[in-house]
Amino acid sequence: MLTFSDVAHLFPDGKGIKGISLNFQTITTNSTLKVEKGLFIYLDDEERLLDAISNGAIAAIWPASKTLPSYTPNHFPVFLVDDVIEALRLLVQTYASKISIENCGDLTTMKLENKEMKKLKINQLEVREFLKAMHKGGDNGWSK
Repeated sequence: MLTFSDVAHLFPDGKGIKGISLNFQTITTNSTLKVEKGLFIYLDDEERLLDAISNGAIAAIWPASKTLPSYTPNHFPVFLVDDVIEALRLLVQTYASKISIENCGDLTTMKLENKEMKKLKINQLEVREFLKAMHKGGDNGWSK
């Protein structure tokens, strides 16, 4: 399962509480989706952090160039990144060994909608092939 430490290792710049023991059950870019222990990844102005928090987000990945909303709780962990799309790619590449393609079990579930897939310029088949290659330790060819 993806942990707070995993994400903090990739993205050390942030706000809120640090050095905590958290496990993320879900990674999502959809603020309106109900999730368990979610890591919310901000992609555009349509997504609202308050909605994400209300729907189960316990941390967020946020663009460093965008001001956090004033209602953001002081303790809420926010990982600040220069490029959110690249951060999502890096997270998936680093995190692939903790993803199960067939079932969720004790792993973190990543939930992306078609619009997010289009922003990443990938499709579901490419994601599955990427994850299979990562599980086998091969070159995934999924780069910028």
